[in-house]
Amino acid sequence: MPYTKKTGFISIEISIKSHSEVPNFIKWFESQDNYVCNIKDKSGRWFVYCDPVLGSCIDVVVKGLCEEVNRFSDDVRQEWDKAEERFFHIGFEGGDKPHCYTQDICMDSLKELVSIGAYLKFSIYPAEPTDEEGIPQSFRQEN
Repeated sequence: MPYTKKTGFISIEISIKSHSEVPNFIKWFESQDNYVCNIKDKSGRWFVYCDPVLGSCIDVVVKGLCEEVNRFSDDVRQEWDKAEERFFHIGFEGGDKPHCYTQDICMDSLKELVSIGAYLKFSIYPAEPTDEEGIPQSFRQEN
């Protein structure tokens, strides 16, 4: 059976980098049963990111995350606004099928992103070989 590497959207993580700790931001996401990673880098700056948000359409996920930020309580929003960097980290798997893979983020979503003071960051990861149904090769049992 031939194997291909399929290109696709993986997820989006909401992330911030701040010189101050952000306990309310962390508590907000943990209270919604999200895993939150909180790392202090060598410069003393905190890097905080939350569980990846999955979906089939980037625009819908971006719009939903913007709405989430607009629902923050005042103390969480203060930490968000004070952070030096606020971004949505979009992950893709890069493969050889289809030849051209496209996802859109509409103008309204981009305007909303700007209004909350965030930017987009993109990462492309190597795709794992899959069969024609998209099942990763590592799931296939060898005889």
